[in-house]
Amino acid sequence: MFRHKSRNLKFGLVFCFVITLSFININNHKMILASDSTYDIRLDLIDRSNWFWTDLDLISSESNDLSYEPQVFVDIQGNIHTLWEDRSDYLSCGLDVDIFYKWYNIVTKTWSATEVVSTESIDDSVQPDIVVDTGGNVHTIWKDISNYDGSGLDDDVFYKRKDANTGSWTSTLVLSYFSDSISLGPSICIDSEDNVHSVWFDFTNYQGSGIDGDLFYSVLDSETFQWSSIDVISTESTADSFYPHITADSEDNIHVSWGDYTDYLGTGSDADIFYKRWIKSVNYWTTTEVISAHSLNIDPSIDAVVEVADDGTVYVSWQDYSGFYGVGTDPDICLNVWDPILGEWSGAYIVSMYSSDYSYDPSLYVDYSGELHCVWMDSSDYAGSDTDFDIWYSSFDPISKSLSTPEVLTDNIDTSSVPNIVSDNKGFLYLVFSDSSYVDSGTDTDAYLMRYVSLPTAPNLEEIQPDPSETSSLILEWNNVRTASDYIICRYKGDLVSPSDLIAYDQVSLNSFTDTIEESGTYYYAIKSINEFGESNLSNIVNIEVNVEKTGSFLKSLDIIDFGILAALIIGVQIIFTTALYFSLKGKFTTKKRKKK
Repeated sequence: MFRHKSRNLKFGLVFCFVITLSFININNHKMILASDSTYDIRLDLIDRSNWFWTDLDLISSESNDLSYEPQVFVDIQGNIHTLWEDRSDYLSCGLDVDIFYKWYNIVTKTWSATEVVSTESIDDSVQPDIVVDTGGNVHTIWKDISNYDGSGLDDDVFYKRKDANTGSWTSTLVLSYFSDSISLGPSICIDSEDNVHSVWFDFTNYQGSGIDGDLFYSVLDSETFQWSSIDVISTESTADSFYPHITADSEDNIHVSWGDYTDYLGTGSDADIFYKRWIKSVNYWTTTEVISAHSLNIDPSIDAVVEVADDGTVYVSWQDYSGFYGVGTDPDICLNVWDPILGEWSGAYIVSMYSSDYSYDPSLYVDYSGELHCVWMDSSDYAGSDTDFDIWYSSFDPISKSLSTPEVLTDNIDTSSVPNIVSDNKGFLYLVFSDSSYVDSGTDTDAYLMRYVSLPTAPNLEEIQPDPSETSSLILEWNNVRTASDYIICRYKGDLVSPSDLIAYDQVSLNSFTDTIEESGTYYYAIKSINEFGESNLSNIVNIEVNVEKTGSFLKSLDIIDFGILAALIIGVQIIFTTALYFSLKGKFTTKKRKKK
């Protein structure tokens, strides 16, 4: 189905496209991602041997009741945006569940006050999701029971946007305006052009979709701020499609995975994980694929999430009860990987292989280097974590195609649940989850943030040219350190005995600096990288011999010819000024004499 009816391609063009792209094998339900893309392949993984998890930040500090299902998004500036559902009567919002929002300013290193997003709602607002565009505008979506704007008493999908310039939220918009049944499980993503894509499931018989649950899709245009007409994308499904997850890749293709009870391609009537994507270049939704086809036909596969790396690798994870590979009948976290070069799915990896109990709610994110990060909640007594639910973490190496040994991140006495993980352009990880047993949280459940970070590495300072120098301006340049926020310039004049003699001289945010020298001598330089978690060691030390006069005296810097020219200019200006003054005064005197007559 095409996304916009007004932009439908003619049948002949579609036919030619399908013939040309012979890599898309509809009969075998395969899809070669590399056939229609120019993905930037980057598999230079980050060395995280010296990285560490930070202490917890209590996000829901103003809350005195249940804070649940937190979401997190890091914008291009590095600011952290969080959203969650909360039962607190905060700012007189009532005792129903509302959507709360808070953000962390990367410059001031401070959290904002909590804001209530669902201000027009009079009933429970739950299942939030969040993205932030390049202009800093915050986009939120959630499920709401309120009868708002004639939406009725059934569950609907609501949307709001916070304007980055005014700091104000728009009025609530009902995305599922057409629905006469319940709308659930909203999910949003944003592409490189700041278009916001949304998907949810609904039982409305819309466009002949039937009364079973189907996936509905709409996109917000970044220029007009208008939502498109609704598309039904679960077109091959004949039973309930539920709880979708959506993401955009580096080519702005849209990927959706979800749970589905359709007996599609002989998968049986149990719930399986389905997947399809929208190809931007031709405005076309691909045929549905079954990701969990290896699972037994009698056990459900649910809670699907999808992520795509810059090289086109697609990751789909979900919760599965099948017990294949001998991991038992408890729910496990599975992962299927699409290789864009081979044009095939890997078959399931068991992410929770080390777990012997319940594993729920996976969350995925691919960092800039191509490494996949996965978190989930697990009740196994692993590494002494006890049988309460904790947050587990593992990563997937796309080069060796292997999963790391899991790490338990929240070893406490109570339930840690519903984790959500993202990464920023430094490769730092940001994890949010709910918990009721950490310090300062009280007895209610709160939302927390923890980060996986590192100290910055030392930069490499380039040699300063020319050496020796007869100019008073020295240009220092060094490599950009991705994990740094600023750089400290260290300098020493004279004969350097020890690196400890170098002292902090200035601080900059760019990887270059111009130093103005006032007197001749030997100068030594080194650079330190810094971020909010600490500073690096010194870079290599570079020295330079500078031969200049003191720049504080202008006249001393002039030679005899320059001095003569300057003197002539001063005399010339004086003559012109004196002449002009003489004629001006003479004119006034003559005027007065005429008036006397």
